[in-house]
Amino acid sequence: MRPILCLLAGLVLCVLCLAPAAIAAAQNYLSRPEYAGYNAAYRDAQRDEKPLLLLIGAQWCQPCRELRDVHDALRRHGHFAPLDLHRHGPLIAALRISATVPRLLIWYRGRWEILVGPAAIRQYAIGSRHLTPDP
Repeated sequence: MRPILCLLAGLVLCVLCLAPAAIAAAQNYLSRPEYAGYNAAYRDAQRDEKPLLLLIGAQWCQPCRELRDVHDALRRHGHFAPLDLHRHGPLIAALRISATVPRLLIWYRGRWEILVGPAAIRQYAIGSRHLTPDP
């Protein structure tokens, strides 16, 4: 019984020591310059009550590179920020998003809409695909 109590006490102490560092790290990564585009889009989307569009891609992903021509069209649908899977990894991990790219996340009216693949993203960008209506 005593070894279990010692183990639990050690675990609690470890959590109490590491939790503030983890929280500080999570808050600090959004203050880095590479998150300026995301921060501005998030702030503007909340202020204007328009959708926040996050296009997640990667340098090595050919379909992601082919979607660069729809960035301006996506900006017409709301506040847009492209995110790189590797450069913005902590944010993508915090959003609990899988690594499938390209992926468009749309935050609007308190819920996420997720489009996966270049065809679905391109259809949304040109206006031939719409968000799921509110229930």
